[in-house]
Amino acid sequence: KLEGFTYTGGEHPRNFTIHPSGNWILVANQDSDNVVVFRRDRRSGKLEDSGQRAKVKTARCIIWGNPRRKLTKPTWHTVASLTPEQKGINLYVKVVKVSSDVPEVVLGDASGLVTLRPRDDQLKLCVEGAMLRIQNAQIRMVANHMRLEVSKR
Repeated sequence: KLEGFTYTGGEHPRNFTIHPSGNWILVANQDSDNVVVFRRDRRSGKLEDSGQRAKVKTARCIIWGNPRRKLTKPTWHTVASLTPEQKGINLYVKVVKVSSDVPEVVLGDASGLVTLRPRDDQLKLCVEGAMLRIQNAQIRMVANHMRLEVSKR
């Protein structure tokens, strides 16, 4: 049974999505280039325009973003525990030696040494004696030797 109509706040409603709580609806209006937010009564399903609009060129497909994930504490490793092709490495290390001819830096902790292949912007942080906190690094094998790399992310 049809209960009523609600104006979508724009022209050519192309897509809509209901929030996981059931309390909100987003409507993408393609020809008016906007997304409109509606309050939704969970019992009756009645919609009420919230007055909130987002300008989106040729709005077509929308989804609710994932709720913020709870951050997890990093797991810290030692140099001795590193393995070939390992990813997600977090280390506290000291800069032991900075090579002057190739962009490589020897790092160490109480358990051993590893060679870092730094990017240009990372090399300036590598001063002999400096302590580094490295997160989300990975091991790459180069000529049968492990090299630590830290990505841009």
